[in-house]
Amino acid sequence: MEMLKAKTKKFNGKSYKVSPLKEGPYKKGLVKNLMKARREVKVALDKKDKALERKARNKVHKFKKKLGER
Repeated sequence: MEMLKAKTKKFNGKSYKVSPLKEGPYKKGLVKNLMKARREVKVALDKKDKALERKARNKVHKFKKKLGER
């Protein structure tokens, strides 16, 4: 069985998956929500609030899955 290769991009020597979605308002909205969720993770880490951090990380995961990056 042949494995499908995910498209990747190199940034600072690391490979990252690239979203297979076409550019457009749907993808733009997902990316905007992903960035908001990442900011929420930072706020939770600054507050040292584990419950808030878990909730924010779950949001990040949800949007990365929708973008096809996971």
